[in-house]
Amino acid sequence: MRLSPSHQLLSQYSVSRRAVLAAGAAWLVAPHVARAAVRTVKLAQSSTPQSPSGAAAIAFAEAVAASPVLGPVLRLDVHHNAELGDDLTTLRGCMDGTLDLALVGTTVASSIAPDIGVLDSPFLFQSVAAARRALDGEMRQDFVDVLKSKGINLLAWVENGVRHMTANKPIRTPADLVGLKLRVPPSEVIMSAFRALQADPGQTPFPAIYEALRTGTFEAEENPIGLIEAAKFYEVQKVLSLTRHAYSAALSLVSSDLLDDLTEAQRAALQACATAGQLASRAAADAAQRDGVARLQAKGMTVVEDVDVAAFIKANGANLAGMGQRFGEARMNKLIRLGTS
Repeated sequence: MRLSPSHQLLSQYSVSRRAVLAAGAAWLVAPHVARAAVRTVKLAQSSTPQSPSGAAAIAFAEAVAASPVLGPVLRLDVHHNAELGDDLTTLRGCMDGTLDLALVGTTVASSIAPDIGVLDSPFLFQSVAAARRALDGEMRQDFVDVLKSKGINLLAWVENGVRHMTANKPIRTPADLVGLKLRVPPSEVIMSAFRALQADPGQTPFPAIYEALRTGTFEAEENPIGLIEAAKFYEVQKVLSLTRHAYSAALSLVSSDLLDDLTEAQRAALQACATAGQLASRAAADAAQRDGVARLQAKGMTVVEDVDVAAFIKANGANLAGMGQRFGEARMNKLIRLGTS
């Protein structure tokens, strides 16, 4: 058992009782992390270590280890592949303090904080650069406040990439979606968008997608290139259609219990380390988009590049316009303006 500073002083020096009590009192009121030797905290994410979110988790842990502020007192124990539960389980764990840190998709976070679901709207952002500018700039505090009001603490964004569709047939126009059994994330925004396009969307946890595609429970799915490759969907799907229909963001979250145990300097350092994870996820997403398509093609997938994106945008127009009533006209108008900038 680790001796308190007061006991260490008593064993080495002869000091007054008043000095010992003063030293002990100062130690007791210090934040737990500040006075612990090394505290191990768990960070959970549901995808593979090779995915962009996996890269974020690894970089986050490495940044903490290298931090002169956090390294001596904190160690991140990273759990991939939903080892500690799916996104909803880990989100709730961060909210109730049973889990310290988690990387969670906006689609799942919207089940607790509905307004964050606006980010899942298909064709909201016309480029990755526009999405990053919006999330890092004008919209950041808005979403920090939205999440905080529900007891969710945002440290940084994580990027999964731009979403595309896989199936056993090409998807070039909205007509190719009619009646298609399509797995989508747990987001009513995405569900309603694909219902409007006359697909047959449904949900299953990410780790279960592969088997659902293999058995034919679903005929298609949509995800960023990095996740498609990391989850080996090329083994159960023949065609990758580059629909570019949505920007996929996730959240780097911390429990209030851990934050309360940190000093102000340690909180700032933790956010900086989470931002290192954010940058790593974006680099991984960029690399997957740049190189992953060729690798998927080499693994046997047919890649469809001549997708009529304009037709999809037009077909989704009424659905996107209706999002203003759901998420607020001012917020929606700002996002649309930033998304096209």
